Amino acid sequence: MKAATKLNPLRAFAAVSVLESFLLFGSAMSLIPSREARLTARLRLNQLLARGLAFAIGLRVETPTAPRKRPNEPGRGRLILANHVSILDVVALASLEEAVFVTSLDVTQSPPIRWLATIGGAAFIERRNRNRRDDELAMLQRFLAAGRTVVLFPEATSTDGSQILRFRNGLLHAAIRTPGVEIVPLCLQYRSIGGTPVDASNRDRICFYGEMTMATHLRRIITNPEVRLEAQYFAPFPARDFRSAADLAAHAEFLVRSVYRPIRANLPRGPSPAILRGR
Repeated sequence: MKAATKLNPLRAFAAVSVLESFLLFGSAMSLIPSREARLTARLRLNQLLARGLAFAIGLRVETPTAPRKRPNEPGRGRLILANHVSILDVVALASLEEAVFVTSLDVTQSPPIRWLATIGGAAFIERRNRNRRDDELAMLQRFLAAGRTVVLFPEATSTDGSQILRFRNGLLHAAIRTPGVEIVPLCLQYRSIGGTPVDASNRDRICFYGEMTMATHLRRIITNPEVRLEAQYFAPFPARDFRSAADLAAHAEFLVRSVYRPIRANLPRGPSPAILRGR
């Protein structure tokens, strides 16, 4: 079955309405004097509007292994490490988590995405400039020490879904250096588009990679029929269980790889493998 490619006017109107609300209320929150209170309000708004946006664009997220929610508390930060193929990943995780997203300064090349990310309280990093690494690690440590949930895509780029790339470890030093931080590996697996299993013939409807432009990616997303995504959480484990950031990255990568089914041509889709627990 071929995925639909025509724009649904009602869906487009709903999505635009959600984004307009986000911009309006998110901009107004800049008036909150306290930085921590301002960030909390923005992250709560992010979650509320991400849920509305997911509903508007037909993104259905299943969480068979979602952990029990707990309030943010200083000294109990969480770092979620997830694979990355699409901007839909951000919509899905924002709908599930009241979280700070770590994103590359590369997104500032797209003014609309830069504006949305800034209003949403994203943490910007420069992946190609190691001279800023100490400042970036200090920024992430502040979030984690304050008990925030931080989402990081350690592959450092989005892919076509055919493989999991090596998890980079540079930013994971922030977790090891901050007492009380829990690591939560997370596998994102797109299951179907309009009821058709995701494979090499239709993955470009959701994946963002190669020479694809952001405009093309967004147009495909807004014209898709219902997309089903499975978010498989692993059991949290303390960052300080690991001697090095490299060991931590390798372990999280191993767990995500253990359940991820690469997007390939016409592969049969069976039940999801059992979730392994973090050590």
